[in-house]
Amino acid sequence: MELDVYIQILERACSLRLSMHKLRPIFRKWMEAEERFGDDKSRLLLREKAERFLERNLDEHEDVEE
Repeated sequence: MELDVYIQILERACSLRLSMHKLRPIFRKWMEAEERFGDDKSRLLLREKAERFLERNLDEHEDVEE
């Protein structure tokens, strides 16, 4: 499978409204692919996506508790 297709699949999976528990292995696999085939820029973009995802989920979790 080409790397671009693999990245598109992972991006679509991460855009779904899944729990952090289900998305953690997806982010891990994505990071492994970036470490093997990507460059510094793509790894940085992935880290930023993961941070945004965590912030969004933490905000939603806090809203539910209130």
